[in-house]
Amino acid sequence: NTSAVFCANYSIDSVTTSDNGTYTCTVTNPIGSDSETITVLAIVPIPPTVTISPSGPIKGAMVGSLQVIQCVANTSTELNVGLLTFNWMGPGGGSITNDSRVTISPTTSSRNAYTSSLQFTYLMEGDEGTYMCNVMIL
Repeated sequence: NTSAVFCANYSIDSVTTSDNGTYTCTVTNPIGSDSETITVLAIVPIPPTVTISPSGPIKGAMVGSLQVIQCVANTSTELNVGLLTFNWMGPGGGSITNDSRVTISPTTSSRNAYTSSLQFTYLMEGDEGTYMCNVMIL
């Protein structure tokens, strides 16, 4: 009486949260089949660390001058740049969008650091206030 055991491997390249779930291995032969749950894959993304520069009050910013604010999100692993969204909010909490005077740069990356810039071509008195950058991993 001889029996053979075959081992199969299953691997997932570039794992994402859509790969979460229970995985089952089913073996079938002429006598029947058997199944066993072999893995539960739970991926918990680690939130990015976000910094804005310059930080704190910007001193010396003058009406009519150029001003750039950068938001950098550092992640625990390298991600596809399309998986991060940056949302800039201005005084009063409203979302900021591109216009003739304000430009939000596309996201750039360098290893695990992702950057978005908010650029004012020229400052106006109404630009004074607190600005926030929210980063979300999709």
